[in-house]
Amino acid sequence: MINWRHTVGLVTLSTLIALGGCKKKSADLDEMKVEALSVKDTADKNVIRKMLKVEDRNVSEADANAALSAMGLSEKGAKNWDSKKGKTGDYQYKNLTFKSKDDKNVHVANVSLQGVRMENDEPTFDLMSLSKVKIDDETTKGTIDSVTFSRPNPKMAAKILDALGNMDSLDDLDIDLDIEDGEFGFGAMLMEGMNIKGDDSTLQVKSFGWGTDEDSGKGAFLAENISVTGDSKQSGKPFSLSLKSMSAEGVDMELMSEMKDGKNFNPMRSGYGNLNLSDFKMGAENFSLNLEGFQSRTDTKNGVTTERQVLKPLRMAFSGPVNDPSLKRAQKSFADLGLDNIELNGQMTKILDSNSDTLTISDSFLSMRDGFDLTYNLEARGLENAARSGSGDDVSLSRMKLELTDKSVVDRVINLVAAQQNTTPKAVKIQAKAGLAAMAFTGNAELSDGLSKMIDDGGTLTVEINPPQPLSPDAMKDVQSNPFGITKKLGLRVTHRQ
Repeated sequence: MINWRHTVGLVTLSTLIALGGCKKKSADLDEMKVEALSVKDTADKNVIRKMLKVEDRNVSEADANAALSAMGLSEKGAKNWDSKKGKTGDYQYKNLTFKSKDDKNVHVANVSLQGVRMENDEPTFDLMSLSKVKIDDETTKGTIDSVTFSRPNPKMAAKILDALGNMDSLDDLDIDLDIEDGEFGFGAMLMEGMNIKGDDSTLQVKSFGWGTDEDSGKGAFLAENISVTGDSKQSGKPFSLSLKSMSAEGVDMELMSEMKDGKNFNPMRSGYGNLNLSDFKMGAENFSLNLEGFQSRTDTKNGVTTERQVLKPLRMAFSGPVNDPSLKRAQKSFADLGLDNIELNGQMTKILDSNSDTLTISDSFLSMRDGFDLTYNLEARGLENAARSGSGDDVSLSRMKLELTDKSVVDRVINLVAAQQNTTPKAVKIQAKAGLAAMAFTGNAELSDGLSKMIDDGGTLTVEINPPQPLSPDAMKDVQSNPFGITKKLGLRVTHRQ
């Protein structure tokens, strides 16, 4: 389901996705600006409207009337209307009114139904379009300019009319995109012009849409100008959330279904498609989060899929005290790190080659302003075989290079550990270096020396792994259980420079 908590989760996921490897030297990152991708074919309302279209269906009058009766739309009663016309499964209603289950007054100026019928003893339809929806009672008032659903499964079809009237608070306004029994609840939906005011929150949505192309099986998503304001149920303090736009096209719906069901899925497949997110903001008490943008572009040719992703600045800041327990913990971590704000940006290129069953990450970095520059690249094999077998035994690491340039993060982390252990930064350094000195006696002096210099002097630490043979899970277990000779086993090279 999509609500403001899930959107925060998406921001976190976007940050993690942006982690990757880079062939550029870290010295260049200070001047590097994150490139804007030319993300083509992201969804707009016309894309969603095309997915909403349904073919004409031949429905008998008896079958259609049985479905209308089951939906409460055959004879006036609990639901009333000024006029009704249509036949054989296609109907139009004017000024439909009814009471929701929680006794809210719902008015819909126009209702259009196509393909109304019974299916497995349940009423369903191919398309439902509603315009000028009004919800009104003592605690909730709202309007929706238009909302259209197409190709719902029977379970979803049975919910839709009642769901429009059961919005007791903003927590009940979730748009249910969950997958059940391997399928989404409907083929496509598009909502425009939603304005809802509850007893403690307000929601505004210019447009929100989701759909699956019947021919390709690929999905598309669209959200424009979403704004939520209100008081947090946890702290009672004001919060706000806004999103300028988010759109995606070419989403692998089969992969989404497998992920939802917890099945083994093929990591060599691309699931993101082309995605573009712009200007997400969240505020709670004296905490603010602002994601300027996230973009992803996917190209596939001859079994090779290239995904390019860009994280534009993600900024998090505290401007004063907070009361929410989770925010308090976060603010303390910020303070222990000597920070009142964090700014991250990055980009990644991922190449999935199904011909050779390899994953390559390159040309990628994550940078924290006044904190660090992190770059790395890697190559792994056997992921597709692992997905088919359900075992990770076939996965192996062929090579990896990681480079970390300190711009204050080392001292900040040492200060954080000192605060957590109720000791001094000097004591933390002594303790860490004592452990590294012991590492030198296991034949790993180069690694020990590089990490010690990083702790003392900052600078740039480069770690390269080029094993004689690709590292299997068993080989990695051996490295963990037997630290002697790690340098040779991993083909490890560690260098440090100021």
